[in-house]
Amino acid sequence: SRHSPSRMRGVVAALLDRVPDRVPRTHARFFDVANACACAAWIVLARDALREKRSARARRFVVDGAVATLCAAYAWLFVACVAKGVDARASFGSLAGVRALFERDDALLAGWLHFLAFDARVADWLIDEERARGVPRMCTACVTLPLTFACGPVGYAWSACARKVLARETRRR
Repeated sequence: SRHSPSRMRGVVAALLDRVPDRVPRTHARFFDVANACACAAWIVLARDALREKRSARARRFVVDGAVATLCAAYAWLFVACVAKGVDARASFGSLAGVRALFERDDALLAGWLHFLAFDARVADWLIDEERARGVPRMCTACVTLPLTFACGPVGYAWSACARKVLARETRRR
């Protein structure tokens, strides 16, 4: 049929083969570029967490740009992984199935990009939430952001507690 999975994989593979050779195609290079994008976003996030007022321009161009780039790269890798075919053992139903999902470098890299993009977006949101509830900026910068980067759900849980316990009356300007 016109829209069969094997035909779609063939179309996607043909499109991927047209990517110019000058584009970095090795997984290690892709990993380095993704980490540099994420690093730039986290530097702006940390700086914004410490400032009294967030920089809308830096946030829009650096944080939103890095997250959008990571998301686009993730989507491209996801399609490339599916186009190559998925191991029959791969699934979300067991630990062995999840391990099989990430045996290939392209799938592992896609998972890393997902982590980088999602944690940066959550951290961006947590800065706004903590600020709106009067959580001290040093707490956000020195506790919430590192926890969110290193252990996403722990940073989110910490922030939820901090917003309840450390909240102060804030004036809306």
